[in-house]
Amino acid sequence: MDWPDVVGHAIRLGPDCFLATVTPQGKPHLAVISPGFIDQRVIVATWESSVKADNLRAGSAVMLHWVVREETDNDMLLIQGIPRLVDDAHRSRQLWEADCLPYDPADWYQGPDDPELLWVEIEPTYASLHRNLGEGDSSVWHCKTPDSHAP
Repeated sequence: MDWPDVVGHAIRLGPDCFLATVTPQGKPHLAVISPGFIDQRVIVATWESSVKADNLRAGSAVMLHWVVREETDNDMLLIQGIPRLVDDAHRSRQLWEADCLPYDPADWYQGPDDPELLWVEIEPTYASLHRNLGEGDSSVWHCKTPDSHAP
């Protein structure tokens, strides 16, 4: 499976997925998000004051798991990655203007300079698609970089 295939499956499975992080105390945390994609990055907008933002600031790696639904043949997509918090105003404006999310961020934030808007760029390291709740075939994608953190 190539990265464009991963993105295609994510779009096919729908806009919502679960983002798993770990708190600084080592406790798991799960949140529903609606990510977008730019190049070979998963893009997330979240609240600066959210628990997930705190977890990401503490250095939590992430796992995304798309919602399993009968309408999509119960296929499961997982993406593992390394998040980078965007703290650059220019990059924030670029992401805002890229229109990469499956929703309008203006419905949630006042604009790219909103102090509560935190962009997160996730560098994917591993993805797997499991058809029909794992009863069907599976496909895997690995980051091709030498410092890949894939399992």
